[in-house]
Amino acid sequence: MPLRTPPVHVTTMTSTPSATYFALVAPPLLDSSSGWAWTAMRRRGRFTSIVSQSDNGLMPSPFRKDQLSPEMARRYGLDRTPWMAMLVSIVVIVVFAGVLGWIGLSMTTGVKTRVLTWDDSAPDHVTIDVEVQRDGAAPLECVIRAQDRTHIDTGYAIAAVPAGSGTVQWSYALRTIAPAFTVEVLGCGPPGELRVTPPQFPPGVVAPSQPYRP
Repeated sequence: MPLRTPPVHVTTMTSTPSATYFALVAPPLLDSSSGWAWTAMRRRGRFTSIVSQSDNGLMPSPFRKDQLSPEMARRYGLDRTPWMAMLVSIVVIVVFAGVLGWIGLSMTTGVKTRVLTWDDSAPDHVTIDVEVQRDGAAPLECVIRAQDRTHIDTGYAIAAVPAGSGTVQWSYALRTIAPAFTVEVLGCGPPGELRVTPPQFPPGVVAPSQPYRP
């Protein structure tokens, strides 16, 4: 009688390549009737973890919004309106419109100025002759500025142009803290409505009183 080999339990294990493992499509998210809205599976290395979330909370989604149904997008909170981005965009648009309006207003005042001559022979003041052409005969204010070679203000004044004819020529003695290299009229407009560059004196330097009087 031949001998019989006793039965032996044999277990076979087959390893799955990592590329194939991670290429598997995760099961769809399903709603449940319990207090937990969904159960998601996450794969990290050789382990799989299960993460659940309650109906009362939201959690960052591992999926993009276009990969989810509208219902699941709401559960993940991906359908929310980006209010902060919209608010920043509105503020930028308002500021940009204000800058354009300011530029347009400054360009449509109907006043033209021209520097005729200026004398910088004195170290503490400069005399400038200006021609102003305006619509009507209303009084104006003009800002005169003198700068040195480094474009730092040496003199700055708001000069009053009295009411009169449409074209007027006048002179102004501008007191300076140093010899002037350039002299210009920044702009003219109705009193109290002039919008030009403010004084740019060095820190700690007080603008000299105007006008210059010998």
